[in-house]
Amino acid sequence: RAPSLGDAVVVVQRDHQHQPRMHDACLPPHNLLPFCNTSLSEVVRLDDLTSRLNLDELVGQLFMDANLAYGNTTIANSSNGDLQSTGVPRLGVPQFNYMGQGSLYRGASNGCDLNCCTGGKPPCVVDRPAATVFPQGTAFAATFDTAAVFRAAVVIADESRAMQTHVPNRTVEYRSGASSVINIARDPRWGRVPETYGECPTLTGLIALGFNKGLLGFASESATAPPPVLKVLPVIRHLGAYAGPERIRFRFDALVTEPDLRLTYLPAWKRLVAGRAVAGAMSAISALNGEPGIAHKTLLTDTLKTAWGFDGFVLSDCDTFPALLTTWKWAASAAQGAAAALLSGGDINCGP
Repeated sequence: RAPSLGDAVVVVQRDHQHQPRMHDACLPPHNLLPFCNTSLSEVVRLDDLTSRLNLDELVGQLFMDANLAYGNTTIANSSNGDLQSTGVPRLGVPQFNYMGQGSLYRGASNGCDLNCCTGGKPPCVVDRPAATVFPQGTAFAATFDTAAVFRAAVVIADESRAMQTHVPNRTVEYRSGASSVINIARDPRWGRVPETYGECPTLTGLIALGFNKGLLGFASESATAPPPVLKVLPVIRHLGAYAGPERIRFRFDALVTEPDLRLTYLPAWKRLVAGRAVAGAMSAISALNGEPGIAHKTLLTDTLKTAWGFDGFVLSDCDTFPALLTTWKWAASAAQGAAAALLSGGDINCGP
């Protein structure tokens, strides 16, 4: 199935109890539609929902949020804290952003207000709720304490959901978020090393597993099944060997041998998928052995989805789609580039 829109409906519909607001799903009269019937299976509900969408709405669901969505109905910010997004108001499907800031550590640990500039475009609008400040990834890994990391993530998830419900005039989505950077730190000069869990594939996988179980709402660190009501949808970054110089990242080609890829760069990803502790997987900006991350069928489809059985959504990193045409010369047109990304295993475009 295409996981994006249906996953959002399930998450949003079962929000923490509060008075109904515009960002709640399945409010009357739409509550009588089959996809709102929680007694039906997820597959039946998703099939019913997607069958009701027109072509423009289906295309709109391929984008992370409404600022980038083609031909879709959007809802502007309001006093109720409703966001522009890929919602379908005629069906009562609320707006959603598949990589908001529900993992608050990303902004707080960098010493800025949540996400620094959550509005995304000038004029900058900053949400200012109080959030617990936690370390960045490398400091989490330095604890070697997966239980402590799990507990920290539980706090982050709880605060995220509280902000989603109680922050008026929110400028971002707190039910999803950019989560762990599980790229292996091979060179300390790389500017994003502090976001990673270090150089050890095993430790990276264990810390990421505990952290993202906490974000998703697992009952405990040792629990094997995700909860029926997810707290936050974490997007794990960046599949697979992404660690090139920042200034050339849109043209960097990581040359990695098959044994090194299998033994170093992919084990943490496989552990997360096996542990059911990942909602979204972000493809890399850079290329791997000559294939752009956004269109890397071997990684996204053959390995992630087919071999490992990943059933979440694959989200491109931002600004990587234009690079298919300009930097990589992978496609001769936007339509051809979009087809390449989708057929390679991508589900959602971060944009543009």
